[in-house]
Amino acid sequence: MDSPSSKFVWIIENFSSLNDKEFHYSDYFLAGGCTWSIGIHPKGRTIGKHFSMYLMFKGLDDKSYNKKFSLSVFNQKDHQKTVRQSGQYTRNTGSGFSSVVLLSDLHDPAKGFIIEDTCIIQAEITFVMSNAFNVEVPLSTAGKPFEGDGAVVFYDDNFEIVGNFSVLKRQAS
Repeated sequence: MDSPSSKFVWIIENFSSLNDKEFHYSDYFLAGGCTWSIGIHPKGRTIGKHFSMYLMFKGLDDKSYNKKFSLSVFNQKDHQKTVRQSGQYTRNTGSGFSSVVLLSDLHDPAKGFIIEDTCIIQAEITFVMSNAFNVEVPLSTAGKPFEGDGAVVFYDDNFEIVGNFSVLKRQAS
């Protein structure tokens, strides 16, 4: 049985100023009582032709859940052209995609992925309960659920809800 999805949006301003050879991380966010971040390689994992991005897990993995996830690069001109890749999260520190979108498309202003030097990325995580274990996350560590459109988004005082997304307050302005 799938539980509702948790979503996190990373708004990357001054995208062109990111070091092309380094791995960059979003701020941490909570989903399903676990701590996550998004990681990107602006010029690809091996400095190639594609933009790469990954879902990164921090902490001990709760084996009672299988995790389905998707990572999206928003098309700010035409949301129907948003690039989304999905997968099953494996029990390691990160899972993702090395070839999300061609760098030439990502950086082409006419394509709509980077507008005014801002790129918007979303992670969505769905937890699938396993029959093998049933581990409860205490409410004190699970965070406060957001009620709306069936989405459960966990956040603390550093986050605010914009639409159906949990966004860092400093990114929401």
